[in-house]
Amino acid sequence: MKLEFTGRLAYDSASKRLLWRVEKPLPCAFRMHGNQLSQWDGETGKILSIPATKLPWIKLLQERLGQWLSGDLPALRKEADVTIVATNVVRLTPNDGMLATIAKAVEIKFSDDLTRVVRIRIEEKSGDILTIQFHNAVLNQPIPAEIWELK
Repeated sequence: MKLEFTGRLAYDSASKRLLWRVEKPLPCAFRMHGNQLSQWDGETGKILSIPATKLPWIKLLQERLGQWLSGDLPALRKEADVTIVATNVVRLTPNDGMLATIAKAVEIKFSDDLTRVVRIRIEEKSGDILTIQFHNAVLNQPIPAEIWELK
């Protein structure tokens, strides 16, 4: 079964904040900042906050997404073998740490001019595949404060 979510992703590398706002199929938003995950449910309007210490994979996801989006190869090589698949595709095979317990491989595809990430594909140990496609990416621009609000 294929599930497709449409939304927006914001990542601030300076503060390590990450926000994923889902528009379809169900409106919701996830914000990761520091040691806190907050989720807004668009149907009920309620916000749930969970300390990252209770869900260590959330902290891992926040850290790794930052590395993947920035293309920080030295950081990537600490937990994964890095293979160049094509001129704009890198494959990471986790070899240690928590990522290795969750994922078999992560593929990062860059734009043809190598200036931005256009796709992240995660092959999970369970056999599931998570593909994140990026369209209309805006880089190195200030992110308005209201973007981080959960509503």
